[in-house]
Amino acid sequence: MPVLCRPVANVISASLIDDLVLLVDFKYDGGGLGKAATATINVDDKPVAEGRIERTIPFRVSVDETLDIGEDTGTPVSEDYHVPFKFTGKLNRVLIRLGEGKLGPEDEEQIARAKAAIGVSE
Repeated sequence: MPVLCRPVANVISASLIDDLVLLVDFKYDGGGLGKAATATINVDDKPVAEGRIERTIPFRVSVDETLDIGEDTGTPVSEDYHVPFKFTGKLNRVLIRLGEGKLGPEDEEQIARAKAAIGVSE
């Protein structure tokens, strides 16, 4: 049976977060698909943790993996918990702001070929 390895990047704040504004600033390095990024965790506009993510996922992995907020029902993003996992705190609001993409024409063509191969359109 093959052993599947997946790289892990942990960015952890040492301080307790309670009634605060939490922001995760994800800065993709660009330069192609699946490249590195820096993640910074800010609490009330103050950085509390920063870490490198040496490889990112170049494509959407599967149809059943979604953006879960407050509950993780798919593949866990960390081996620190098991699914299904429900957040027991309170989220007052979640905002997601997407920045500009840094993909070049070759990257966009690679994505288009992958979508065509699996029968996915825009």
